[in-house]
Amino acid sequence: MQKCWKCADGELSVDSESLIWGFKNKTCQIFITSWEDSEKGPMTEIVYESSKRQIIIDCLNKKPNKLFYEPKYFDEASAKVIKICEILLNMDQDSSDYFLVTPLQKTLKKMTEHLSNIKCFHAYHGNGLFFGLSVSRSRKTKFLETVPRRCMEFPGTRLDSLSD
Repeated sequence: MQKCWKCADGELSVDSESLIWGFKNKTCQIFITSWEDSEKGPMTEIVYESSKRQIIIDCLNKKPNKLFYEPKYFDEASAKVIKICEILLNMDQDSSDYFLVTPLQKTLKKMTEHLSNIKCFHAYHGNGLFFGLSVSRSRKTKFLETVPRRCMEFPGTRLDSLSD
């Protein structure tokens, strides 16, 4: 079963079987998938794809985020997912991939206001470029010196499987 919501910026849908949230508009697609347990622990993955770039954000959670993967919470979660998509859409897109770290950091800091369960972010973009931000209890962010390379075992990271 698929559920849909329309907003000013595009259309959001969620498939209750695959539990993948999809936001589409004229310029980009955003996919959000949440796992109770992964190699990195409980996490929510956000994949932003436009004609200019692809960004994968792993939001490592303190505890599983049931809001995104339990169908009884879908109506409540849709407002949060739309807000996350709006924040990503407002990100400065004029930077080259190498200089994308600064606008992406600002975007992730804004996301901490809407995601309460975040331990840290791992952001992957461009030609193998990546960075991380940790989030303290007081909601302050700190740049991480090292981030593990992207693990391609999760289905949401396989963009070729999502495009069809």
